Amino acid sequence: MKGTGIISATQQKRQSDEIDTSEKNEIDLSSGARVVNGTIAEFHDFPYAIFIYIDLGTGGEACAGSLIADNVVVTAAHCLLDSKGQKYPAKNVLLSAGSEKSIQTNTNRFSANDTFVFPSFDPNTLVHDIGLVILSAPIPRTIATPIPIYSGEIVDSLSVFAAGWGITSNGPNASISNVLNQVPLKVSSADTCKKLNGYWVNNNNYCVCTANANGQDTCYGDSGGPLVHKEQGIPTLVGLTSLGNAPGNKIRPECGMNGGVAYYTRIHFFIDWISSTTGINKLQLSYPSSNVSNTTVFASANVPPSISAAGASEDTPTLEISAAFSSSYSRNMHLLSIFAFSALIHLYL
Repeated sequence: MKGTGIISATQQKRQSDEIDTSEKNEIDLSSGARVVNGTIAEFHDFPYAIFIYIDLGTGGEACAGSLIADNVVVTAAHCLLDSKGQKYPAKNVLLSAGSEKSIQTNTNRFSANDTFVFPSFDPNTLVHDIGLVILSAPIPRTIATPIPIYSGEIVDSLSVFAAGWGITSNGPNASISNVLNQVPLKVSSADTCKKLNGYWVNNNNYCVCTANANGQDTCYGDSGGPLVHKEQGIPTLVGLTSLGNAPGNKIRPECGMNGGVAYYTRIHFFIDWISSTTGINKLQLSYPSSNVSNTTVFASANVPPSISAAGASEDTPTLEISAAFSSSYSRNMHLLSIFAFSALIHLYL
């Protein structure tokens, strides 16, 4: 394993601990619980945010994603794979849209027709951590609206913010949030980015580095969620939450630690693959692009159409979460799951 601060994924994810389940772990919204030192989000600011749930029978795993066409969601590759690196069956992938609430209480639920993982994704290093979910049917624009992919240069001064349903504190009993949260982040090209992830090249390559400031950070459970920049007031998708690390090479680095960083897959780096996989012209997916005016809001005709999905169905899946409801967020170069959302709580490190 090259570089310092990188831990083997397979080495870490086999270890497990059981958390005390004597009390139900709930988020008290009145307390202002949020992405670490962020704020509760309003859905109208994130109409493209998607909650992704992998149904594992007695429990599941949770991630986030972003709608980039009416029936195409981009997310982290590691969200779509099991511990052996095999894709979860598409029938086990459920999604919710159109609300700041999690899939437990949001009834706008959709099923997946197929999933795709970038061919050279490495689950041990999380290099090229990007995947796609093709829905069985398009999500109506009255429920959710796609976001264009940012095609501009990534500089340290670029203003960005992230969103997700991940845990909101570093406490041992922390669980994923039942409401969407947002947090402003600081793009960085400091030496720390390379020190804590030897595979990072620069912010215009396959992933973008952000440096923790004011304790603000994404956290476990936010994987796949959007990293956004407003270009002339238009939200554009810069990246997706992939992993994080902090000094000390800990098994489970705390989110928001001083000197820590996070890494976000830079989506436009993979625009050719996204275009060829979905059949959507990359100019329709990007902003700014030659066929989209810089002064035109990315909506209506400028939003990519849905792609055809074999066996498309209008049916919305019924979701019952009877046991542990979990999340998957990769930090320190390994997958971390599962943080429970209900009475049965387990943490797999």
